[in-house]
Formats: sequence, structure tokens, C-alpha cells
Amino acid sequence: WFAENLRNEHYANGDVIPVLSEGEWMNTAYNSLGATAVYGDGTVSSCSDGAEGFDACNDSLSLSAYGRLYNWYAVDDARGLCPSGWQVPTVSEWTVLEDYISSQGFDGMVGAVLKSTSGWYNNGNGTNDFGFSALPCGTLHSNFFSGAGERAHWWSSSPNDDGTTWAYIRYLMGDDSDMSSDYANRQTGNAVRCLRVSD
Repeated sequence: WFAENLRNEHYANGDVIPVLSEGEWMNTAYNSLGATAVYGDGTVSSCSDGAEGFDACNDSLSLSAYGRLYNWYAVDDARGLCPSGWQVPTVSEWTVLEDYISSQGFDGMVGAVLKSTSGWYNNGNGTNDFGFSALPCGTLHSNFFSGAGERAHWWSSSPNDDGTTWAYIRYLMGDDSDMSSDYANRQTGNAVRCLRVSD
């Protein structure tokens, strides 16, 4: 697994990943268009900052700490979001990671041992036992950034199979020691961790 969130501005073939302006993230005219953003980017007017130690609404600081946010259409793009030899993990591959950590004596503590030792609001830090260094990078909805300092959401490459516009995510919360599974609207901006392609 990557030890930090993806920062790519280009697909693996070199094409630029578009940056959408405020409102375009959830606009039906942009359905199925891959996009990226940095938490606090000035093209979105509303930004909530709960980060510890720096201003998460300063996009250059957020890029350095958190990497980039992507919608699921960028994740699903055939041009490849992760570098060659790497992939966005499926929901099953996230489960393999969680099961392995649980089997090492950390059942119910997966989030605590994946979180970084600093950066989480209100003493929500972890122990980073596996070098995952998870930071609370927040998320992007149509016109607001929220959750920096408090939570981290990562896409899987697995869509929700019920025909809706949702896809599966994994997330950590500052006040929870475990990792949780859910799904998010595919137009939402979430972080990405890449996983080495198995031989």
C-alpha cells in the first residue's frame, strides 16, 4: 500500500485530470467526468478547518499533508488513476487489509493503528503501527470542504451494484478506534490510496 494519499494531477497515460469549479462536482452535466481537487482550493467557497497544527483551508498546506481528493469517476477511468503497477483497491482488498490487521491482535482497533501519531483533532491520533500514516484529509461535496482534522475517506474501485450513483469507501473518524465501511455519491471528492498490483 502507498504510505500516503495519492497526489496525481494526471492519469497514468499523461492526460490531465480536470479540476471542477464550485457546484460542478454535483452538477448532472458533469456526471461521469473524472475530477480532482485539493482541500481548501479557492474555487470552492466554503471550507471547514479542524486540522491540528496548520490551516487546512490553505490548499498548498493541505496538498502537502493530505494529497488530492478525487471523484469516483476518476477512480473508474480506464486511463488509470494510480501509477503503472498500482491500482485503486477494491472493497474486498480493503477488507483483506482490515482482516490482516485484526489478525495481528488489533481486532476493533484497525483505525487506531492506521492513524498517524499526530494531526487528528481532539487527541484522535493513532499509533501508526503499520506505517499507513492515515491523516484526516476530509472530503469535498458540491460546494464545501469538510472534515479536515476529523475524518478520512478513501475510495474503493467497487461501485454499489444497486444501480445508484454510489460507490464503496473506507473511512476513519477521530473519535473511533476502528475502520468503517460505507458508500458515497460518486461525485464526492475523497482521498485515494494505491495498492500494488499483485502478480
